[in-house]
Amino acid sequence: MGCRLGAAVSGLGVALACVAAAAACESFASNEGEPTTTTTDASVESSAAPDDAGTATIDADTRPPACPSRAPACNPTVCTRRTLFESPTGASPFGTVVDSTHVYWLEQPGGRPGYDGGDKAKLRRVSKKGDGKVEDLVRDQNKAVALERVGDVLYWATRDDAAATSTLWRTKTSSVCNVDCPAPQPVFVLTGDHVVALRAVGSQLFAVQGNGPVYRVDLSQTPSVSFGPLANPGKFPALTTTATHAYASALLDPRIVRIEPTAKQGSDVAWATVPDGGSNAGLAPTTSDCSAVWGYRRASAGAELVRADLDGGPISVLAAGNSIDVFGIAADARYVYVGGANGGGLLAFDKENPSARYPAQKGNVWRIAVDDDGIYWGEHSSEPRNDAGLPSGGSIYMLVK
Repeated sequence: MGCRLGAAVSGLGVALACVAAAAACESFASNEGEPTTTTTDASVESSAAPDDAGTATIDADTRPPACPSRAPACNPTVCTRRTLFESPTGASPFGTVVDSTHVYWLEQPGGRPGYDGGDKAKLRRVSKKGDGKVEDLVRDQNKAVALERVGDVLYWATRDDAAATSTLWRTKTSSVCNVDCPAPQPVFVLTGDHVVALRAVGSQLFAVQGNGPVYRVDLSQTPSVSFGPLANPGKFPALTTTATHAYASALLDPRIVRIEPTAKQGSDVAWATVPDGGSNAGLAPTTSDCSAVWGYRRASAGAELVRADLDGGPISVLAAGNSIDVFGIAADARYVYVGGANGGGLLAFDKENPSARYPAQKGNVWRIAVDDDGIYWGEHSSEPRNDAGLPSGGSIYMLVK
């Protein structure tokens, strides 16, 4: 069955381009020609595969939860740590997501470009059981750092610096490499800065570029249709989702912008504005639970954890201790977990007693994922295990709930 070519749109000056469909759509095959673009006045249609090609099934249990996952029965400082994979060489994990059986991540290789997300990544998975079996799904993904799961499909973005474009791709969670890797399917091409985060609200996938613009891709349509930019919080952006909305913010902007899952037009109207905390006191990174958006910031008075109630209630600013660089954050029913870069480790803040800060694990943690089974992170370092006993760079760990 052939796939229809889509149209492209220029949204507020930034064009989204469609990608030519594969001839063998039903197997998620790669496209056989150059991406095709057609400019219109409306949205962007990309050449996503039709339903019989294995597109994501959006069931109730695969949507972002209405409320967060259960809390661990143990104190985070004494929960059992399970090594899922210990890297022998050193590497830098980005974009960590989970499902009921596996952890998935984008592994950038050791060395400076990979440490900053600037090399060619592997999309990998490992069982949550701790058997250490690592499988590749895709390899050689240029500057890939953003990853999201929607049902049984994984989405990520690669970068073409010469063309100044980023391509969004997808593959099945079960599509692993043998000698060669199954070809992923292109979804659309975005002109502008690189994509640094992907988040889903049901069948709506939101993408944010490094300089701030946020786009929406409707995965329920064939071909997929994209709209945007829908917001632009500026450089060093953050993006999180609940079951009903996306929320965009940025390090240099005190606003939080809420985006409807059906939005077609851009708006930078603030849903909430965090109290003044200095020049770099916007929220980045952010996460959410069933009642609030949570964010971390390095205010002039020190590190702060900020809670913005989803019902429009007051914004709470909570002291978070010594300032550390934070690139990852996640929440469950009891704790907010913060990943501290440069040796800051994995920290857990108790929602019931926010002044309680638990140093759960040592290490250089850039990305965190949470579900009912545990808390997951990777060690971000070009170095293998050393005499000081620090984790080996590229290793993947789990705190068992």
